[in-house]
Amino acid sequence: MNTSRDSRGVRAALLGGLVLFWYAIAGPTAAEGPQCVDFSKDPAGCQPSTFKTPMAQMPTVRVNRQGVVDPTSSEEDARAGAAKLEKDLHLFRNFEELHWVLTVPSVKDAATGAWKGGDLDGAGDARGLGIGGNCIFVGHGNGAGVRHAINIFKLAPNPEKQPPVQVGEIPANAEGNQGFDDRELRSLVYKTSKGEDRYIMVRNGGTNTIGRMETYRIDMNTCLPMSKTDITDFHSQSHEFFLWHDPMNTNRVLVHMAIWTAGLPDPDHPGLKIPDEIVLAVTDEKTGELLL
Repeated sequence: MNTSRDSRGVRAALLGGLVLFWYAIAGPTAAEGPQCVDFSKDPAGCQPSTFKTPMAQMPTVRVNRQGVVDPTSSEEDARAGAAKLEKDLHLFRNFEELHWVLTVPSVKDAATGAWKGGDLDGAGDARGLGIGGNCIFVGHGNGAGVRHAINIFKLAPNPEKQPPVQVGEIPANAEGNQGFDDRELRSLVYKTSKGEDRYIMVRNGGTNTIGRMETYRIDMNTCLPMSKTDITDFHSQSHEFFLWHDPMNTNRVLVHMAIWTAGLPDPDHPGLKIPDEIVLAVTDEKTGELLL
């Protein structure tokens, strides 16, 4: 994530199944003192040099307040230990951590007292981050027997001091015991030709052989879905996609969907094969309304 030295704002990212909210800061604090003098006029200014990520010193499971692996530690101690490791290993630079919001809670084993299955245990599977307006949608990897719903968060009026609040969720899609991987979510706020605000969120998920997409109209005030389209079945594994908003016609929004397992027979078009990319309209180009 690149942020210029003179920019300030809230940022969100996924790390180890957690939603991390950062605030870009303007550089070293007065206590740290200047690190260098920049004469390049580069907006990024002086930057610390890179170094090899200390992977061997970074635990991938729950830790205690000292940063030592401990599956029985409390949430408070686990958070404190993670913060200590971040500082000791110099993992964050030019960023100030604001909030650390869990997306998958841990479950305690009554027999051993150990916590498992949650973000703090390194078992979170958050992905597919979609951000638009004051809303944040967090998908999950899911899989056999795992069906985590999409988390819906709303940014607080003062996002620097108040963490985002989960206001709802969108149920996981599944086929049999297989929960769909919500691998890609995209959000867009735009105005129709009538000047009316609209908010859509496109969801692309599936399994190693299934790829399906659906689009939701979102209430801009509550961040909750108001309606959704029929499911588009690609009959193959859909993967990354790009949500394109036509700069010449603000009513027009297209999805460019990459197909991971292209080349299979296309059941919708006999005699043809599934292509590498499929382009779909998700809004009416004359009205800007969601195509149901």
